[in-house]
Amino acid sequence: MYANEYVPVRAGITNEGLEVLAEPRCHIGDEVVDSFYELFDVEYEKMRAVVEELIAEIHYVELKVATYTGVRTYPLWRAAARVNAIHNYSFAPENAIPLWYRPWIRQITRDLYRLPPPGLRRLVGLHGVRRIIRDVAPELRKYLERYYIVRQPHESVMQLIPRASSPSTQSRRNAIAGLKNILTEAMRETASKGARRIIDEKGYIDWQEYIDTLEEELRQRLT
Repeated sequence: MYANEYVPVRAGITNEGLEVLAEPRCHIGDEVVDSFYELFDVEYEKMRAVVEELIAEIHYVELKVATYTGVRTYPLWRAAARVNAIHNYSFAPENAIPLWYRPWIRQITRDLYRLPPPGLRRLVGLHGVRRIIRDVAPELRKYLERYYIVRQPHESVMQLIPRASSPSTQSRRNAIAGLKNILTEAMRETASKGARRIIDEKGYIDWQEYIDTLEEELRQRLT
């Protein structure tokens, strides 16, 4: 679980976000399990129940933080920025099942920005990708619903549970592969034909128009 970056700053502790990682160490039959990611394949229904219970706890529990001026209290759901089930101790999008994002636009942008090749994504920048994701949020949610059970208990929160498949984490791998292809192709099309059209019309690359062109290209590919 990642903490919202503002919590430790408010507490006067550090400028760095807090990170907490919990993983199981167990056997199920003859199979060794050392990550929650793998548990989705081994015991999908039970793992789904565990995640739903965890999310319920996030909404119920209050986080108390000691400060120089006393104890500050925050609802845990406001403090938790990310909850992931990871594989091979990697937080790369290909190896982490997102279970909770808050604020979800900012958090999911960080994952999506890492998917296309560096040369293409740097033309847009993280800030540009965040603006685009904010505008295509309805289309992105519909795409995610193909692979996840998606809930938004609050406007800024997105809760995700992989849909059952065989294996269940295949839905996660399919979702990431699809998004990587969609983003890469949209960026490649914009960097070539879209950029050429903007230069022909204006004589230079207008960043806002470049972002708008990529946004429309991405929206069409998501739908």
